[in-house]
Amino acid sequence: MRRRTFFYLIMGFCALVMVVGMVSWVYQQSPSREVYAAALAAYDKGDLPRAAALIKGKERTLLSYDEGCALMVSTYARLENVYELEDISWACIEAKKNLDVAVDGYAKSLTHQGKAAVALERMRAVLPQPLSERQKKALSILEQFPLKSE
Repeated sequence: MRRRTFFYLIMGFCALVMVVGMVSWVYQQSPSREVYAAALAAYDKGDLPRAAALIKGKERTLLSYDEGCALMVSTYARLENVYELEDISWACIEAKKNLDVAVDGYAKSLTHQGKAAVALERMRAVLPQPLSERQKKALSILEQFPLKSE
């Protein structure tokens, strides 16, 4: 009888540890308002490296905030980190978040990498119509570069 009670106690304890672990994991995976607020505060103070460090690894979760894309694209654009800028700008375009800022960021990134034609082709394929004036301007700038795609 004691063995059975001990067994159930151990099993109950293990189940409790698993539930606490799963809840903790889910909590850590959810978008953090504090991270967004801290990154925005760092950006507003001009501490772009700190803002980028706070953003790094949290890009997908920050997409859920209305201005999350604008913050991330602006941070990477001002740091001239063209590879991060390309990735996050495209993610924002696909998510249809802050499209004007995302289009500008994507155009800047691929232009600096010598891939203006690629940017132009991809954006024409996915941008919803009608285009905003800012989007039209970004596309017209891309059209001025030589048409060589990779």
